[in-house]
Amino acid sequence: MPKHLATLQQDNVSDFIKTDRLLMLFAQVLFARLGRERAADIRGRLRYTARLALNVGLSMDDIIGPDHFDQVVRAVRDMSGETGSKTLNGCDEFSKPHVGLKLGQFLKKIAQIKHSRAIRDRDVQRRRQDTDDFLQVMEESWCDGITSLAHQSASEASYNK
Repeated sequence: MPKHLATLQQDNVSDFIKTDRLLMLFAQVLFARLGRERAADIRGRLRYTARLALNVGLSMDDIIGPDHFDQVVRAVRDMSGETGSKTLNGCDEFSKPHVGLKLGQFLKKIAQIKHSRAIRDRDVQRRRQDTDDFLQVMEESWCDGITSLAHQSASEASYNK
C-alpha cells in the first residue's frame, strides 16, 4: 500500500480500497502520474470509486465486465443524486452531476489498467474480453445513461443561480 494512503479515514470504504487489487493499481497509476502533492485528490478519487463498488456489492474486478454494467449505471445514478424530477427538457435530473462524470472517467481508467494488466500477465483471454466488452458497452451506453443527463443537470443548475 502506498504510504500516502495510510492517512485514509478508517472506515469500510478505506478497508475496501486496501483490499481491492484494481483500486490499489489505480492508486499506483494516479500517484505516478499526479505525484504525492495531489494525495488528497487521489484519495478522493479512490473513495468515490470504492463507494461505487460497495453500492454495487462487487469487487472492481467484477464491475469491470459487461455482466454488471446495468447495476453500475443504477449505482452511479443513485450516487449522482437522481432526484426523481425532470430537467426542462424532460430528462432525469441529478443533484450531484459531477459525481457521474467523475466516476465515468475513473471506470474507464480502471478498465484500461485491468486490460493492460491482463495482457502483461498473459492472463486468461476471458479477462481481456470482459474488459474490452465493458469498454465497448461503456462507449455505447454511458453517455445516454449518465453523461448527457449530468451535463444537462449541471447546465440547468448554473442557469438557476
